[in-house]
Amino acid sequence: MVEVILDEDHSTNKKDNSIDNLAVIRKIVFNLVRLDSSMGNITFKKKLTRYAFDFKNIENLLFNVIPSI
Repeated sequence: MVEVILDEDHSTNKKDNSIDNLAVIRKIVFNLVRLDSSMGNITFKKKLTRYAFDFKNIENLLFNVIPSI
């Protein structure tokens, strides 16, 4: 399901270290999403979906969750 949200199957990154770089970025994003408790007790997949479709949630992650770490 996570692959569908991030559309990994259609990724065309095949040059040099781009695959490894994107894997690191994905891991960072996953860890930040797991740290966000502002959405209540919902599943990880639902959190990712809410980030994909609502910029306010991304803004909350950047300005509220990350500084409190």
